[in-house]
Amino acid sequence: MTNETAVLDEVLNATSLMHLDGADGKKPNRVFLMYARKVHPDMFQDDDLKAKAEKAMAHLTVLKEQGEGKVSGPSASKPRANQNVVRTKKHTYELKHIFHKNDTFTKYTTTYDDGHKEALLSILNSPQDTDLAEAHVEAIKRLKDVPDDYRLFFPALIEDFKYRDESNGDERMIIATHEAPGFRTMADILDVYPQGISGRDVAWMFRRMLVAVGNAHELGIVNGAPNFDSFMIHDVQHGMILTDWQYSVEIGQPLKAFSSKYKAYYPKYALEGEPVDDRLDLYIISKMAELLLAQNQPQQLRSFFKGCQLLKVPNAAELLREFDTLLERVYGEPKFNVFSMNK
Repeated sequence: MTNETAVLDEVLNATSLMHLDGADGKKPNRVFLMYARKVHPDMFQDDDLKAKAEKAMAHLTVLKEQGEGKVSGPSASKPRANQNVVRTKKHTYELKHIFHKNDTFTKYTTTYDDGHKEALLSILNSPQDTDLAEAHVEAIKRLKDVPDDYRLFFPALIEDFKYRDESNGDERMIIATHEAPGFRTMADILDVYPQGISGRDVAWMFRRMLVAVGNAHELGIVNGAPNFDSFMIHDVQHGMILTDWQYSVEIGQPLKAFSSKYKAYYPKYALEGEPVDDRLDLYIISKMAELLLAQNQPQQLRSFFKGCQLLKVPNAAELLREFDTLLERVYGEPKFNVFSMNK
């Protein structure tokens, strides 16, 4: 067994950060960063090791979140007590690790079709939120109609189904989507960089956020909660997916629900039940961009994000053009900026 394989196995078999070798006396976040450098997929050339590293990195993130009390233990939200396998008429899924948990879903990395394919299984936390899960699925199906060049900004549906929890009889909705290896939620960014990140990095992220919500708006859909939990990013490839659609509504309709975790980042009219349109998504993503931007970065960027929170703003496509003009004025010609979630 090589040293590379050994460290991957150590992480995959660990039940907490503090059980990892060298954790004695160190703070959990330091242990996480220490091992994140060792198991990040970019550290491996061999395809098999890279795939194993992606799973190790996901599990390491789960261990970190469990230590912070963000998610419950691996078996808490599975559809059947002590059952790691979910079977449907189409596929058999083997649940691996918790990827992320939000108000509505607990998301698991899974393999299916005898381990040859990977997926994310979003399991509804409460049967009372079935209407939100149905809205999520309906939006994903409609988003297949975005232009081909932009489909990678959205989740790809495998199937959705209901599953009875034999431990209590609850019937929960489950949504299977294709896994995006190497992606992490944007919420992880401020865990790694609590003081914020550079304007150049916020710039490429905000541009992609605009593209994602803008394409949905073209189809008449308001996401309703484009926050750090809803977006996933790939730091190395600068990829982005707007993965959560449970709060989505038609343009001109009021929100049926909203993310309680991000309530402070909604405009008052949306919380009071007034009809919403594309400006709501633009308001929220500009709030997210403000939170990401470190204090010592160009004030012009912060002013732009503030401007996006006014009631009278152009659509996402026009905002993108204005933002690109601002970026050229602040930074000059565009260039790729290396960003890493392994500080």
